[in-house]
Amino acid sequence: MLKTRWNRAIGICVGVVLFAFASASNRDHYMKNRSAQIMRTGSTEELKTYIETNPGSLELKSNLDMTPLLNAAYQGNEEGVKLLLKMGADIRATGLGQQFNALHCAAVNGNVNVANFLIEGNVEVNARSNKNETPLDVAQRNRHVQFVAFLRANGGKGFSELSVAPAPK
Repeated sequence: MLKTRWNRAIGICVGVVLFAFASASNRDHYMKNRSAQIMRTGSTEELKTYIETNPGSLELKSNLDMTPLLNAAYQGNEEGVKLLLKMGADIRATGLGQQFNALHCAAVNGNVNVANFLIEGNVEVNARSNKNETPLDVAQRNRHVQFVAFLRANGGKGFSELSVAPAPK
């Protein structure tokens, strides 16, 4: 246990030193991907500390064009989504090169609890991607039956059910 803590402390110190002497582009790359790395570990406390100590990181997009909220929704990280919404993450942010919002990201993996938090946070339920897919379309394509039913119960519609012009490119 002590050895693990010591190794982690050394790793953090080395990271700080490298970060301090890194070029601006390397620091930017590190910042863009750090929240995604934290999200994979599931440590909401570490994520909170990271965002509080790095102003602007709440909306900084990773190399995969994902904000921390999009990333948390995509990974089904319920605690991460709750924390990020509480910290003021932009619920309207889009990414993944497809104009996916957080609900689209949650629909990829079908996590109904994440979708519930997002809907409580007033996410646009029928937002359209640049391919005119709504979160319901994404959930149907991925065969997430419970997610589809949940979206329908909360006003979700597929693109073919919406009477709107195609999404701008």
